[in-house]
Amino acid sequence: MAELRHDVKKMIAERLAEIKDGKDGKDGEPGPPGEKGLQGLAGEPGSPGLAGPPGQDGATGEPGSAGARGERGEPGLHGSDGPPGRDGIPGERGERGEKGEVGDQGPAGAQGSSGERGEPGEVGAKGDKGDSGESGARGEPGEKGDRGEKGDRGDTGESGPAGEPGPCGTTGSPGEHGHDGSPGERGEKGEPGEPGVKGERGADGADGERGASGMDGAPGVNGKDGQDGRLPRVKQWAANKVFYECEVVVHEGAMYQALKDTGMAPETGDWICLARAGRDARTPFVRGTYDSTVTYDALDVVAIDGASFIARKDNPGSCPGDDWQLIAAQGKRGIKGEKGDSGDRGPKGDTVVTTIKEWKINRESYVATPVMTDGRDGPSLELRGLFEQYQNEVG
Repeated sequence: MAELRHDVKKMIAERLAEIKDGKDGKDGEPGPPGEKGLQGLAGEPGSPGLAGPPGQDGATGEPGSAGARGERGEPGLHGSDGPPGRDGIPGERGERGEKGEVGDQGPAGAQGSSGERGEPGEVGAKGDKGDSGESGARGEPGEKGDRGEKGDRGDTGESGPAGEPGPCGTTGSPGEHGHDGSPGERGEKGEPGEPGVKGERGADGADGERGASGMDGAPGVNGKDGQDGRLPRVKQWAANKVFYECEVVVHEGAMYQALKDTGMAPETGDWICLARAGRDARTPFVRGTYDSTVTYDALDVVAIDGASFIARKDNPGSCPGDDWQLIAAQGKRGIKGEKGDSGDRGPKGDTVVTTIKEWKINRESYVATPVMTDGRDGPSLELRGLFEQYQNEVG
């Protein structure tokens, strides 16, 4: 394409060089048509023309020939039942059929009207009483009269087949395409769109390098040495004397410090107790067998019913009780030991017979001791184990 342009420009330049300056001559006769030049370059497309008027509707085409018969379609839905046909002509009466079997007994019919009373007959002679006859079998019911037969209902005629649809006419040829319309005016500028979604936060930047440490400051000047501290001298509190704040005194075995200048005695709001004399310690004190008429103090120890208790507080009340603590109790009787060997027979004694005169009872230890007629005490009986066994068995 570039070579073609160059040749065309060169040809035009040569033609212009041959033309000489002068007056315009008369128009010569038109020369013969020159050879067909080379095809020029394609020009830029022109602006679209105005929309032309719509073309006239084309003439209706001739109907096409009938198409071939299509295949038979599927049967349509069953139509609704038509009205019942007229009753047919009654048929001839058929021959009487054979007698059927006796049917089940029907329901009792309505009671008939009473018949007219007949005339009384003559009284006959009384006959001999006959034997009671057997009950006869129940007779069969009489036949019911024949009812006229109803004529058979005529059969409903079959629906005729649906007619075939007519052939479809051919579609006419489309009309000519109209010219494109002129472009519409430029629309108004649209509103700005909504702002976009905020982007994610960027990664944190790397930590900067640590700066150099500053120089140490110059040391300060040492202060003056303070005076040696001293504790206040302890004084003996005395009445009718003023004591000043922070002074320390002793009074009735305790030490106090004044909170302010005061002439009041200790144990008031002007003083604070620094130390107080201790009290004598209390130790358990054994008081012997418990006596309900005696007043007991805390830590007193008593014995009762083979057990020992210690008082939890002053005036603990009756023992045992909530204010008494059990310290020790007599254990249960041990298992009976094996029988020992029989001892040697002693010498024959005097034939003096002694019997039990009375019993001495120790209620605190549950021990019964017999007193013999000769004034001696017999072997004592330990009864606590028997009473405990009885209580355990009774529950």
